[in-house]
Amino acid sequence: MAANQISTESIGPDQASALLAGNLNNRDLSQSFVNKYAADMESGKWASNASMIRIDTNGHLQDGQHRLAAIKQSGTTQDFVVVKDCPVEDFKKLDLGRGRSARDALTVLGYKKPKVLSGGIRLHYLYKSGRLTESSVFAVTNDNKNGIGNRTTQLSKSETIEYAINYAKKHPMVSPLVERASSIQKGFRIVPVTVFLAFLLEANELGDTTLEFATDFLKEFADCKSTPGTATHSLFVKMVQQSKTGMHYSQANRLAHFIVAWNAWIKGKPRIHIKVKGAVPKMVKADA
Repeated sequence: MAANQISTESIGPDQASALLAGNLNNRDLSQSFVNKYAADMESGKWASNASMIRIDTNGHLQDGQHRLAAIKQSGTTQDFVVVKDCPVEDFKKLDLGRGRSARDALTVLGYKKPKVLSGGIRLHYLYKSGRLTESSVFAVTNDNKNGIGNRTTQLSKSETIEYAINYAKKHPMVSPLVERASSIQKGFRIVPVTVFLAFLLEANELGDTTLEFATDFLKEFADCKSTPGTATHSLFVKMVQQSKTGMHYSQANRLAHFIVAWNAWIKGKPRIHIKVKGAVPKMVKADA
């Protein structure tokens, strides 16, 4: 592996524009941060050499888009340490700075719908690791519509990024499953798509047969065509009832109900009342 090329360079608006042209897969630009940085540059408060501009082995900008955009906006020239030939994988090791997230990392690596993918992987990880406890499953608020659960289920940024990248690489099916979850969820947007995805990720780990049955289960639920007295109909009613309470149920709560309903559905048992007791139950594997 070639060594990084490190140099100190004075970067003006023209060079900043050229570098930004190689910003193919970086995170979304935050104009508020650009404004802040530009104001500091214009007033002379910007600390020269305080941070690095990183460029990967493909010539793509890996880190520094907000600072470069601020140079363009302010019309100033600033000194930076520029590191070239950084391995693409170095993204996950970067300073998290302005709240880099798993979504940002997956964006850089070229995954589609990175927000959905990172959210689904994170929820699935919490489920697999046993961190969706009873308190998180029953966490209900009036101000956190899409929350995972309570604070006991929080992951550090570095932990989330590391796991999301490794999981996505280990499981090639994640990208088509994101599309599958998004397509099915269009019929029932009351439940976040990340819940659909986490459900499919677990089914995928249990084998092709379970995944195909799980897909049918979700379609039957989301199409609202299930027969009263069936598990999918009971789940549909439960989710609608929750949405009408004015309270916001955690994604852990939704996933728990999905798995309880699935376990009844795959066994051919009617489930009039979907009840969750304790932590999220294990998903039953479908018979081949």
